[in-house]
Amino acid sequence: MTVRVWTLEIPSPHKMLSANGNKPWQETSAAKREWRAAAHIWAQKARLPRGLDRVRVDIELHFTARRARRDAPNYHPYVCKPIVDALAASRRVRDSRQPSGWRIEPGYGLIPDDTEAHLDGPHPTIADEPADRRKYPLGLAIVTITDLSGGIDA
Repeated sequence: MTVRVWTLEIPSPHKMLSANGNKPWQETSAAKREWRAAAHIWAQKARLPRGLDRVRVDIELHFTARRARRDAPNYHPYVCKPIVDALAASRRVRDSRQPSGWRIEPGYGLIPDDTEAHLDGPHPTIADEPADRRKYPLGLAIVTITDLSGGIDA
């Protein structure tokens, strides 16, 4: 049995926000929206498969500067979760600002939903080496997706 693995390099579309920060909702909402859109685009470019039953998602965060301490789980709500949301199927959510009262959040459809039944993760880590600031001015997220659906024969 062969295990299928895909890797996406997603240049940070927004400053990587930590859950420890006290940011206004407008900034956190923008960060989540931009990360989700970027992950969706990079999944399309990579031509990932669709409709897998279960995957594991590991996310390695590369910042542009070394810092003594960063806690990887703090980047879950504003970086990792939007990436995972983009990999799952699109979903329709209530939005009173829209004329129809609904909006569609983009999703690639790699897995049907980002519930525990279909997803192991995301598992964030902080990279030892910083990202090249000239190439990735806001940082880089390297997303590794492992198919846990049962694999394919070699």
